[in-house]
Amino acid sequence: MVSDKSEKKEEETKSKTLLQTLLEGPKGLELVENVDLDALQIKLLHIVSILMKSESKEETLEEKLIVDNALNLWMACVMYEPRLFDSFRENKGIASSDDFILYGLLLCPIEKIR
Repeated sequence: MVSDKSEKKEEETKSKTLLQTLLEGPKGLELVENVDLDALQIKLLHIVSILMKSESKEETLEEKLIVDNALNLWMACVMYEPRLFDSFRENKGIASSDDFILYGLLLCPIEKIR
């Protein structure tokens, strides 16, 4: 059982290293430059907000993974393009950033969001 976990962790580390290597080169830069980050931010935050307001008492593994990946991708986008956070705070594309943050911190049942 322990070896399965260590093998899985090692495989994830290799995948992340490979992805980082690909994104560091010219192809990675080309890929990132061709993404509409504003539209991606809106979609990611919309997905997270839907899951935050889910009526389900228990979050599924799939929901945890979706939230985790969506938030990680959003943070990567904001770190790459800091103006996205300003856009988020100005409520461009989503209802209210203050409501989103407060709901996520105080009422959301998903631990990863809090």
